[in-house]
Amino acid sequence: MPAQEDLARTHALVQAVLGLSERMRRHYAARVDEFDLTSTQAHLLRELAPGPRPMGELAGRLACDASNVTGLTDRLEARGLVERRAAPGDRRVRVLALTREGERVQRALWERLMTDSPVAAGLDREDQRVLLGLLQRVVVEQERPDCARPPSSA
Repeated sequence: MPAQEDLARTHALVQAVLGLSERMRRHYAARVDEFDLTSTQAHLLRELAPGPRPMGELAGRLACDASNVTGLTDRLEARGLVERRAAPGDRRVRVLALTREGERVQRALWERLMTDSPVAAGLDREDQRVLLGLLQRVVVEQERPDCARPPSSA
């Protein structure tokens, strides 16, 4: 059984992460609104930054139904930000790609997201380096296969 001090420290960590998450959510929402996008549309643009992706894969990455990706695509395509293409190896599969304008908007949005980011507020370069290292360790730890399983009841 964890000591009270450990529980109190974990509670404080969780509260701090939740508070920062909420500030980041508001920051993100305000920035995407500047580009007349929804959060999900911005997320889709970010997922396309490395290159074209199959629409079915995007549905998984966005944690939504494929029909939702179709609706998002329709709206972004009407703005000239994305285009549908046939997959090179299978013309039945549709991939989504950023247009030049989509690339421009995606880059500009990303730059705006970095402006006054709550995650870096009040931290000097060294503090940011330390925080980045700690967050990367947490992410790596959570990606370990044994972290994905629920704890045993033994």
